[in-house]
Amino acid sequence: MKFVICLTELAGFTSYTGGVGRRYAATIPELARQGHDVTVVLVADSAIVSAPAEIDGVTVVVNTDLVRLPWRLRSLPRVLLFRRILSRIEAENVYVPEWLGSCSFAPRNVNLVTNLVASLGLITEIAGPDAVARRSALKSWLDRFQIWCEDRQIRRSMAVIACSSAILDWNSKRFAGKLPDGRVVANCINVERASGIARTAQVPHLWPTGPGPVVVFAGRVQLIKGIDVAMSAFRDVAAQFEDARFVIAGGEGDTTIDPSLEQLQSELDPSLRDRTVFLGQIDEESLYACMREATVVVCPSRWEAFGNIALEVRASGGVLIATTGSGFSESCDDMVDSLLVEPGNPEALAAAIIRVVSDATLRARLLEDGRRRVDDFTASTTAARLSLQLESIWN
Repeated sequence: MKFVICLTELAGFTSYTGGVGRRYAATIPELARQGHDVTVVLVADSAIVSAPAEIDGVTVVVNTDLVRLPWRLRSLPRVLLFRRILSRIEAENVYVPEWLGSCSFAPRNVNLVTNLVASLGLITEIAGPDAVARRSALKSWLDRFQIWCEDRQIRRSMAVIACSSAILDWNSKRFAGKLPDGRVVANCINVERASGIARTAQVPHLWPTGPGPVVVFAGRVQLIKGIDVAMSAFRDVAAQFEDARFVIAGGEGDTTIDPSLEQLQSELDPSLRDRTVFLGQIDEESLYACMREATVVVCPSRWEAFGNIALEVRASGGVLIATTGSGFSESCDDMVDSLLVEPGNPEALAAAIIRVVSDATLRARLLEDGRRRVDDFTASTTAARLSLQLESIWN
């Protein structure tokens, strides 16, 4: 089967990549190995660190025009760039995430399938009206345009493939029964690669030293990721363990709606200032090393479409606390491979942290079961499931 994958980030190519860029980097070579003729169109949203013409037999078409523009002004040029490139290469079947609505103006002859991963509409809903009200007039207009593009792309699609049942259900409600044919194919990571990196990677030089437990918050500093919940829980944990230290491993989100690192530091409880380290955005190797060395890693998201980070924590050799009610449930079983707590509840998160820190037997069991379960979410397994669904749709 011949098809095109459209992206704005890709691990190994773009200087910034989140879970989407790492997941596609793991899946794309597997699709080629399974016999598909895949072309990647990468309209980069950050600087290019490497740009080979192909990777593992997959042709990669790279465009860097957006990097020259202020990021706030990229929405319209982005959709026009993708339309132009898809027309030039005469794309027929296209698979693309809904984030940014990159293919909302794809040529009419394109058979579009959208991957539901995390739309701005969803993020805005979770952030709430107070956060939205803090946006400038320009930012508010640009966000509405992005949401319109994402919705247009979804409506324009032949079908949607969701990374979890949770995000498929959310979109079904949003589109009030008019969502295209929906399927679920769980996310994946390159498990072997993540485990290999974690075994040898070095922690950042700011990593705390000493014998006490280290609690790591892994994720961008965003309200949707529960950074405020984590900071509140840390206070209760600090009162229980005098030698506990806390590490924030993630860069800033959108500071018009999320707290900046500087704001978090300035508002930090005085009793925590000498016990909390803000690493900011760190590279993949450093992140995996932090997960490996942590006593426990917390991902207290208010909502996750899937939560690739849950797989990365366990592949790295970390013990995970995540949240109920969204995409984490696709790959996590409470008290089996992780602990799951109610989102937005700092008391529940603190109690779970204290429980894990206090119980070495529980930590060892969660670590063992977590690492074994993550093998269900390898790139080859996900690529095979994705292939079946795409073939079913396009044939």
